[in-house]
Amino acid sequence: MDFAMNRLLKIFTVLALMGGMSSTMAFAEAPRAYEGPTAEAEAVEVALTVVHAKQAAGSVSPDLEPLGKQLTKAFPTYKSFTRLSGKTDRLSSGASIEVTLPNKTTLVYRHLGWKDDFATIELEVGGKKSTVNVKDGRMFFQAGRAYEGGMIVLAFKVSKGR
Repeated sequence: MDFAMNRLLKIFTVLALMGGMSSTMAFAEAPRAYEGPTAEAEAVEVALTVVHAKQAAGSVSPDLEPLGKQLTKAFPTYKSFTRLSGKTDRLSSGASIEVTLPNKTTLVYRHLGWKDDFATIELEVGGKKSTVNVKDGRMFFQAGRAYEGGMIVLAFKVSKGR
């Protein structure tokens, strides 16, 4: 036994004999190493809305009303916005979702983690990749793919989904 451990045992023995300790000694559980945030803490909720935008006269369809002002501001040359589909998914860090868009293009989005209340989302649409850092609770758009006389707008709302 090394010198320090031997000395420690002698001190415990003396204390026990003096009545300063019970005869049974309990040792605290060894401290655990910090393992980082849990997968649930790193998860992200992504609400995807697929929109058909056209330059022809029209309006924002009623089911897109919560996005109406943002769509018309972001795409001022487009006058008609129709919701094509929508879905909400919860992704752990590193997880991805694949979606076939109405124009038969494949969209893949992947959650790469959180940093300072910003989620990093990697997008791949038709073979072109981009990465977006979006603040918790905020929205971003990805657009430009042609579809039936207009274009597809992908509206992503990202949150920790508490």
